Amino acid sequence: MTIALENRQHFPVSLDTYWRELCVSLEYTERLYREALGCTDMEVLVNDGDLETGLKRRLRFQKPIDAPVAITKIFGKSVSIEEHSEFDARARCWRYRMVPAIMGDRIDIRGLVHVVINDTGVEQQSQNTVTCRLFGLGAIIEHFVGKSTEEGQRDKTQFTQRYIAEKRLTVG
Repeated sequence: MTIALENRQHFPVSLDTYWRELCVSLEYTERLYREALGCTDMEVLVNDGDLETGLKRRLRFQKPIDAPVAITKIFGKSVSIEEHSEFDARARCWRYRMVPAIMGDRIDIRGLVHVVINDTGVEQQSQNTVTCRLFGLGAIIEHFVGKSTEEGQRDKTQFTQRYIAEKRLTVG
């Protein structure tokens, strides 16, 4: 079974500011992972390219988890995850795959982000899928990751609004 999630967030920034100062900014990303998502460590493994030609990025981070016992028996109290992501300069979208260090061959977490301009900034539109191929526990893991993804989106939105205000990135 696959869980599909869709989210929309509004940010009061220009399209160029969204991509440059938020999406591909390593300063923003590191603060997001640490401050909003509770990661204890984040390492940049690959960061090649730019907004004009396309960008490939690979990050590794460590995140404590508050999960059901069945999940913590497999993963422990924290997980190490790699984000494999790519900005497609032609399509102007960001694709990513989250690969857990444990069972990365059985757990598939993917996302796609598009941004639409509106009168007061941009609307970030994201689609995420979570699939776990593990007999007996797959559905439990999928639901936990889906719930964690939704909570992470809320935390990310709140952090991004604060970051935009702090850096004075707003439109107008």
